[in-house]
Amino acid sequence: MLAPNVAHAICPAGFLEVGSGASPLGCIQQTEHANGTLFPNYFTATEICFDQYGGRLPTFQELLIASENVALVDPNPDEAEWVADLIDPSTNSGAGFAFMDSPDPRGPFPLAQAGAANVRCWIPAQAVVAASVPSLGGWLEIALAGSLLLAAARSMPRS
Repeated sequence: MLAPNVAHAICPAGFLEVGSGASPLGCIQQTEHANGTLFPNYFTATEICFDQYGGRLPTFQELLIASENVALVDPNPDEAEWVADLIDPSTNSGAGFAFMDSPDPRGPFPLAQAGAANVRCWIPAQAVVAASVPSLGGWLEIALAGSLLLAAARSMPRS
């Protein structure tokens, strides 16, 4: 049995694909928005991601996965980044922030503790165009089918 096709997210310029196995999770901004400019509140950060990219802030887990799997650029490694995690579901109180400085990422923390923080946007896989790229087995299957069609065409009598 041939290996299944592998899906890839087609990320906009300045974003990197983040995946889990053969499944794309989404695209994350490689460099913090505005080259590490600190934004004073969560709501401004959220608006930037939606208005400029049709995205949102990443959750702490998405940011952690991205930081472990792709080369993120962090101009302000000691500053916090806004994240979209719901901190207090009972009061439905917004989101929080996280510190991603390695080797000890920490967060999310409650919004009330936040000062200014960096913004890095996330576009979920469902919101970007996904392309299905055939695996090696898929490419071989395509090549074999093309060869058989070509051979069949050559063996047909010409009129």
